[in-house]
Amino acid sequence: MDRVRSTRSYNAVISFAIQHAAYGSVPGLFRDMQRDGLVANVESWKLGVRLLIRTGRWDEAWSRVTQISKRTQAQSRETSDRLSIPIVVWLELFGSAKYSLLRRTYRYATSGRIPGSTVEGNDASRYLLLMRHFPGVGPTECAQMSPRTVGIIVREMIRIGQSHTAFEVTQAYLKSLPATLSAISSRRTMDLIHLHLASEARKRGLRAHFALRRTLHTLLDSCSAATPTAKTLHLLLRSLRPTKRCGTLANQCLRLYRRRWGPQIESSAVRRRVASLALKEGRLDIAQEMIKRERLASISRACWTSQLHLLGGCVRVKGRTRRLPFRFIRPGWSKDSHRWRALRKRVLILSKTK
Repeated sequence: MDRVRSTRSYNAVISFAIQHAAYGSVPGLFRDMQRDGLVANVESWKLGVRLLIRTGRWDEAWSRVTQISKRTQAQSRETSDRLSIPIVVWLELFGSAKYSLLRRTYRYATSGRIPGSTVEGNDASRYLLLMRHFPGVGPTECAQMSPRTVGIIVREMIRIGQSHTAFEVTQAYLKSLPATLSAISSRRTMDLIHLHLASEARKRGLRAHFALRRTLHTLLDSCSAATPTAKTLHLLLRSLRPTKRCGTLANQCLRLYRRRWGPQIESSAVRRRVASLALKEGRLDIAQEMIKRERLASISRACWTSQLHLLGGCVRVKGRTRRLPFRFIRPGWSKDSHRWRALRKRVLILSKTK
């Protein structure tokens, strides 16, 4: 039995108990680990902080982290005003109260929105306090972190107004990535880049647009394996709305990026944004061209949908038959189709008046 009990096994049980909200059994597990003569490690420290955060005792968690950090610095004879907190513990304090931040980070990246930089109440003081003791993130630490971890750090830095530091952390992480990435890793890496684009896309105008493109190319040069998606172009085109020649510039940007990155850079949302900007400028020819492309793309989607109907709405994924969601089986039942219908009406009205 002693061979089975170890610090790692206790940490696994404690993590499982916290995950299933069995908070009352966690202190007993820590006492049993101490009674068995096992030494707690950084993972145990992180789980203890997670328990306090989940039960609403943030101040107690911070005081415990402070005591342990000061004790560690005294043993290593460090003379620094900033606490040396491990990054895994710092993340638990910063934004992992219910793990909703992990999901929210990439939802904001996917939707192109990011929360405002104003934080109210105790959250503001906590954010500033934690950012004051931000652990150093060098190339070694970046290589060991996941895109989700970097996303948490970058999102909160942008939220409190430290965009320059967030950009440096992102660039250091991208440089530590290998030359080849899987499809999932590439998508998560682009979600990290989209956080910067979404935060800077709120600035409108031609100067802001080209500054946004420079930011994108700088981050892409740091990681050759990252490939822009249609969401990347959709965020870039947002800053062109107040410009005079917004439709012409959007169409030129679409052609440039499609020639450089391939047809996957163009999506229905990108075509609709280009058509909307073209209508704002008065370029009906560009809007009609986007409508024509969307019609051809809808025909190809209809052919794919008819094949799915023959298969009963199922598809083979990794040797298993899975049923697709209803929005893929009936693509006409979506907000996108209603927006395209309204856009076509506007084009029809403007073409009749001219």
